[in-house]
Amino acid sequence: PSGFCWVNNVLVGISYAAMKHGLTHAAILDFDLHHGDGSQDIVWDHNYKASMVPRNAPAYKKTAIGYYSLHDINSYPCEGGDPGKVRNASVCVDNAHGQSVWNVHLETWENETEFWELYRTKYITLINKARKFLRAHSQKLAETPGGPKAAIFISAGFDASEWEGSGMQRHKVNVPTEFYARFTADVVRMSQEEGLGVDGRVISVLEGGYSDRALTSGVL
Repeated sequence: PSGFCWVNNVLVGISYAAMKHGLTHAAILDFDLHHGDGSQDIVWDHNYKASMVPRNAPAYKKTAIGYYSLHDINSYPCEGGDPGKVRNASVCVDNAHGQSVWNVHLETWENETEFWELYRTKYITLINKARKFLRAHSQKLAETPGGPKAAIFISAGFDASEWEGSGMQRHKVNVPTEFYARFTADVVRMSQEEGLGVDGRVISVLEGGYSDRALTSGVL
């Protein structure tokens, strides 16, 4: 851990669902202000090991996980400019070598019209990449016993909120509160699409957020 999260609730949830409920693949969509370096490391390690397990290994060890993050590249853990952390927070691998990881960086904006243009042209990429990942694995598992059974987990941190404290927002890449409603609604709509294996399963897990107003407005 980087000093904050000693237990990664989202990855524990995916592992539990794989072992107890037959989850075959999962997508993590992370909109916390900070890059989920721990989540990405765990996903990468899990997928690497899954690609090498024998055919008769338990199904949960083969569960594929995609990780898709929207974050501020200038904030922790990248704030000190550590080259490894900056590179890891910028990785984009699209269904190659058993990995599906996509990182998008938040940008500053002058008005809401400009922000929603960023959403339409850049931030929505995360949902599109997650859709592609979910569909590819569902197609691959279509003829297997039990077929595909996927879920989407949202790492829902609200520290990028327009109502977060100035100390957290020193790089000025906050998002309007409506972003959380729009993004989650778009994820829910995707979860109901045919051919993804999700069948509406969306689990939203609270992550960062340090201002009461950021948390209450974002969660609501």
